[in-house]
Amino acid sequence: MIQENCDGIRLKAFLKAGLKWVGCHRSHLDIINLHPAPDADTGTNIHATLSAAWNFAKKADRKHAGQVADAAAKGSLRGAMGCSGIIFANFLIGFADSSKAKEIFSAEDFAMAFLNGASRAHQGIANPRQGMILTLTDRLADFAMAVTAENKGLPQLMDALYLEAKEALLSISQMRKVSENLDSPDAGVEGFFYFLEGIYRYSHKEPLSICPAEQVDPAPLYKYDSAWDGKYSLEFVIKSDEIAIEKIKESFQDPEENMIIAKKDDSAKIHIYTCDPRRVFDKISRFGKLSNIKIKEFSRKAN
Repeated sequence: MIQENCDGIRLKAFLKAGLKWVGCHRSHLDIINLHPAPDADTGTNIHATLSAAWNFAKKADRKHAGQVADAAAKGSLRGAMGCSGIIFANFLIGFADSSKAKEIFSAEDFAMAFLNGASRAHQGIANPRQGMILTLTDRLADFAMAVTAENKGLPQLMDALYLEAKEALLSISQMRKVSENLDSPDAGVEGFFYFLEGIYRYSHKEPLSICPAEQVDPAPLYKYDSAWDGKYSLEFVIKSDEIAIEKIKESFQDPEENMIIAKKDDSAKIHIYTCDPRRVFDKISRFGKLSNIKIKEFSRKAN
């Protein structure tokens, strides 16, 4: 059973459990990765992001929940990989921003931090769409605030969040089937669900080593679409005393580019799809100094 309040020790346990359960389902998440690009790496990216968050968080003050959250946010930005990883990092950054001064989280503190995390995740996407992680985090944030408005404690909030996420996973999958004619769930949405499920299982002393999703057919669900030939996935860090997120987003309004940015302090990480990397780097370089540049070209051979 979850304690009535959440200190740093408990928050570390939540993060570690969520990371472990995502790790159990990493291969499954890679297999079902279809959007925004069929590159079969969502599970790997989310797990890498959470691993970096944990590596920072475990070194923070054992008892101060806010410092643990802030350390996890810093680590997540450092290790964020891919679209889903950067969205996850944004969520953790927003979560920490509203709670880093608090030594102990009440249910209300946790719900407000969750709401801020969901809002921050939205801010980092130039062209958000329905059916992705944001759809889930928005729904859960509103739900969390409603639960705490009924004066429910942290144990009730965490259990209710998990059950709501379980229902949301089904409804989002149905939404994708109707609007996009896709039979598979969104890998990012499912990854966030597994993170919450890991926390739930830890709280109820359920094992974190049974991985039913690993029993699926190991063959990827997608067939490579030649429309991706000649396109690139770009990921890089930009540093500046003042990073103008909104102006950067305005510079990349093409929905097909799917630009995502996460920022903390004087650093930001950006992921974008493009047919012209040189154009992207020419436009973005005026906003700050670039480093840690990764370029992946899509091709049938590579996939």
